[in-house]
Amino acid sequence: MSAKPKYTDYTSPSLTGKQADELIAYGETFLGTPYVFGASPDQTASFDCSSFVKRVFQDTLAVDLPRVSYDQAKAGTEIGLDELRKGDLLFFSARDLNIGHVAIYAGDNQLLHTYSVKYGVRTEAFSDYWKKRFVTARRVF
Repeated sequence: MSAKPKYTDYTSPSLTGKQADELIAYGETFLGTPYVFGASPDQTASFDCSSFVKRVFQDTLAVDLPRVSYDQAKAGTEIGLDELRKGDLLFFSARDLNIGHVAIYAGDNQLLHTYSVKYGVRTEAFSDYWKKRFVTARRVF
């Protein structure tokens, strides 16, 4: 069996609805996984926001995203909030950084991400709290 190609240039074909569902379903297998700042994407015992996103995209789509959210925010194509589709990436200001957090848009106004030792990986509403901190959205497939 041949390995999936790595799309480090983010020019893979458009994500289908089935692929988006698989991406979110795979990410949700990590619900409750602890948040640890600086966690490696090479393991699954804990994640920070960008290692989680990197791991989910690598394992489901063979998209090799950069390691940190600031660099992930340069990948793919910028899109508006009115264009969001399941699997798009949302970037937020956090920790006094312009780009300090990343989440996967899970559809139906939901985010899939990890950002706090209190919650670990979780889904939650794309609420006013996050909208106030929103910086950009990217489509990387």
